[in-house]
Formats: sequence, C-alpha cells, structure tokens
Amino acid sequence: MFSCLGTAIESGEGMTYFVPIIDGCPLHQSTIQMDMAGQDLTSYLLQLLTDGGHSLVSTGDREYVRSIKEQYCYVALDFDKEKAKTDSPSYAQKVQLPDGQEVTLGQEKFFCPEVLFRADLMGRNDLGIHMKAFQSISSCSPALWKILFGHIILSGGTGSCSGLWFRMQREISTLVSPTINVKVSTCPNSTYGAWVGGSILCSLSTFKDVWVTSQEYKDIGSSVISRRSF
Repeated sequence: MFSCLGTAIESGEGMTYFVPIIDGCPLHQSTIQMDMAGQDLTSYLLQLLTDGGHSLVSTGDREYVRSIKEQYCYVALDFDKEKAKTDSPSYAQKVQLPDGQEVTLGQEKFFCPEVLFRADLMGRNDLGIHMKAFQSISSCSPALWKILFGHIILSGGTGSCSGLWFRMQREISTLVSPTINVKVSTCPNSTYGAWVGGSILCSLSTFKDVWVTSQEYKDIGSSVISRRSF
C-alpha cells in the first residue's frame, strides 16, 4: 500500500511551512511556519540594488526585481567563500530590464536568498529555515527522526531556489546525530505546487468537509482557515 512520509517544506510567496507527515497524515503539533518567503527575498534584493545606486521605485520595477531573483539568484553552499569570489571582475553580470535600464548584479545574487538562513540580514530576529526545519522535526517522537530527517522535500517557488536543497542538507546535517542521514530533495515542477494541490483538493468528494461557512468566518475570523487546513 502506498505510504506518504517525510517532512514537507513549502516556501512560496508569502510564508514558509514545515509539515512532518507520517502515513499521509500531517503531524499538527509539529507543524510550524516561518514569516520569510518569496516576497521578503524580493524586498531584500530591491533594497540591495537600491543601496547599490539603482533607481527602482515603481510597482513595475518590483516585478522586474522579482524576475531577476527567480532567474539569477542562488543559495551559496559556503557564504564566506562565495563572497571571496566576487572580487573577480568577471563575476558581475549586467542585466537589462524591459524598460531599458541596466542593472549590475554582483554579490546580490547570493546575498538575497541568504536571508532564509540569516534573517538578521534584513534586521529580523528569527531562526533560519534550517533551524526551523530542525525544530519542527525534533518536536516529533525520536522514533520518527530518521524517517523525517531522511525524507525532506522542498516545494514552492522559493523552495526551488538554486542551491537551496544542498545548503539545507549540509546545515541540518551539522545539527543532528551522525547516526541520522539527512536527505533533502526538491519536488520537480513545484513552483505551482500549491495551485496544483488546491485543484486536486477541490476535485475530491471530501472537499466539502473542509468548507468554511460565512458564519464560521464571521464568528472565528481568518484563523479558522488554518484550523481547518492543518
């Protein structure tokens, strides 16, 4: 019989979720979220480029920056070693925006997604994505650790960022016992994974069981959505 188990990390535009799953069922008590995702990376890259002397102030400019993030940014395996590479004149890339403006990309390419691991770069006091994953799995029964650490799946647009899975695997491996094998992988074509999952959910005959009535929403508020979903 098919069995779904492991840890799902969904990092999209607005939020990152960590969901341990055993036999297809999410472990609600260990499901946590992180208020850091794609829109925050876009804002940080916009800040870096603005600090570098580029004038990017319109709504359209923000969309250009988001596109740059998706095409050129990557997670460095070793942040300090990667910074040393930027001294080479050949490292910088020039990118022309649709409006004709030219942007020079240097260390911004890996500084941008580094905030997933170091929120302090954006002035925030929060744990990094690797620590959140460790926290989520560690709150489960120790008997499940080998399974949950050994099957970590990244999904979502931000979760698909180049190099993220490799860095996550290395960082989490330093936090666990040497007897635990950490394996992180990326779900293929996961950029629209949330939409695909939602469309599948809507097609199920049991979908009506998770409907929220207007009265429930009025009485409880938006939190009823999370309560019904997780």
